[in-house]
Amino acid sequence: MKLLLDTHTFIWWDSQSRQLPSDMLTLLKHPESQLLVSLVSFWEIQIKAHLGKLELRAPLMDIIKQQGNRP
Repeated sequence: MKLLLDTHTFIWWDSQSRQLPSDMLTLLKHPESQLLVSLVSFWEIQIKAHLGKLELRAPLMDIIKQQGNRP
């Protein structure tokens, strides 16, 4: 199943936030789920980080690479 993550969902998924409901986590972790993120979300994340409204745990490109390799 293809799942298009919005900006908040991607941030919460990356940070393993408890704000994601358990049924959503189940879908995100399902081996047949294909997680998709719009380029606009990455643009929004980078702008928020640059303005100091969002603290990233690593450079955005590193986060994208790590999430792309997640099972």
